[in-house]
Amino acid sequence: MIDGFIVAWLVMSLGATYAAWKYRQLMEQMGDPAQPAKALVIVPMKGQTPHTRAFLQSLLSQDHPDYRVVIAVESLADPAVAAADFATRGRPVGVKVVEAGLSADCGQKVWNLTRALDEIDAVDHLVVMADADVILPRTWLSNLNWAVIDQGQDIVTGYRLIVPASESLAARMLTSINLSFALVPRITGLTAAWGGTMAMRRETLEKLEIRRYWRNALSDDLQLTAAARDKGILVHTNRRTLLVTPWGGDISAFWSFGVRQFRIFRMNNPFLFLGLVAFQLLPILGWGSLIVGLASGSALALMTAPVMAFLALYRQRLRWRVVREACAGIWNVDERQPFFDAFGRPIWWPAFLALGLSGMFGHTINWAGITYRCRGARVTGLKR
Repeated sequence: MIDGFIVAWLVMSLGATYAAWKYRQLMEQMGDPAQPAKALVIVPMKGQTPHTRAFLQSLLSQDHPDYRVVIAVESLADPAVAAADFATRGRPVGVKVVEAGLSADCGQKVWNLTRALDEIDAVDHLVVMADADVILPRTWLSNLNWAVIDQGQDIVTGYRLIVPASESLAARMLTSINLSFALVPRITGLTAAWGGTMAMRRETLEKLEIRRYWRNALSDDLQLTAAARDKGILVHTNRRTLLVTPWGGDISAFWSFGVRQFRIFRMNNPFLFLGLVAFQLLPILGWGSLIVGLASGSALALMTAPVMAFLALYRQRLRWRVVREACAGIWNVDERQPFFDAFGRPIWWPAFLALGLSGMFGHTINWAGITYRCRGARVTGLKR
């Protein structure tokens, strides 16, 4: 059994190293739109963070020539409204803030997005939904235009690249955990949409009948993924939409964020969730088996150990080349983080596994000050 775990971990390491190498190549996956489409960007917002103004500034500084923004909030008294008002001063981009009101039977984010759908006009050829916790490169919207309009991709999504916004252990752990699967291969047809970026033609959005899928839903992106699957619409990942997401919370925020993500994933797609937990277990079992094998003088372990060490170091180098490229001109990379990423595995690997195992249980989700009770993917009650 020990040898079996070693072989399985070696195969997984080879695959992960190839994926990191391939991801770096695919970072060139972008282009200039031949015919820029009129675009609408929908952003659900709640409250302010230390990076809200940086997000708004990056959103309103896109090089795309023709777009407008709709910001959906639950109340016009929300601090996000003041931040939006400040950010839009002197900018030519049209920004409209809509008040969605309080959700009664679905996630507040889903409710805000549903209200924002009313703002779509017949002239909006490209519809994009974005989260407000990222910082966007100037070419973000143009690249989405190129992928959807010029390349004819149905739905284009991306993923978050968490970077530490503080020196807390929690921020460092979450950064390493996120990076461990942010660069895994995304296979068209199996890819899940990520709410931080979801772009499509207006006609594609209409085919999705997304209002029906969002009814009583907590997750906007996983339900959009389900709608796309049912309608035979493909979700594509564009590597240039690996978006910088500063995070600087404490251990409590780390635990709350991680458990919420895993529980939502389990409730929407339990089979893929179990696969993710297995993905977390294998490195721990693999390295543990390698150590036991070395201690017992296993020939396989002796031959495998230097290969595994080389792959780990090479994979680390490839991943951080991607991080530095994604952060260029947006965020200063903390050069101590790669060291923690490499040598802090005894800390963040068990934490990652603990989050996954905790996500296997419970039917309540705490999110942005609201506690949701869920049955499967559906909200059955909420408490503010």
